Amino acid sequence: MKKLLLLLCSLLAISSFAQQDITGTWYGVLNVQDMMKLRIVFHISGTDGTYRTLMDSPDQKANGIPVAETVFNAPELNLSMPNLKATYKGTAN
Repeated sequence: MKKLLLLLCSLLAISSFAQQDITGTWYGVLNVQDMMKLRIVFHISGTDGTYRTLMDSPDQKANGIPVAETVFNAPELNLSMPNLKATYKGTAN
């Protein structure tokens, strides 16, 4: 009985990560060669594992920069912007 209860609890924990919603706005700071810091904002939208992301750089007055690829494998978020030679890796908690 204890093993069955442990198995059910483990499955619930795994399913909660799988159902985690990453859509919304993510804020961060980009440290540029330890010389300056730039605020960055990612706007993630989408459903069913298909996402679209736009990036803003408020300090540079740049908005709506398309992110080429958004991949979420719970709990890790990976964003790729090859035109900027940049990637972002974050962890949802």
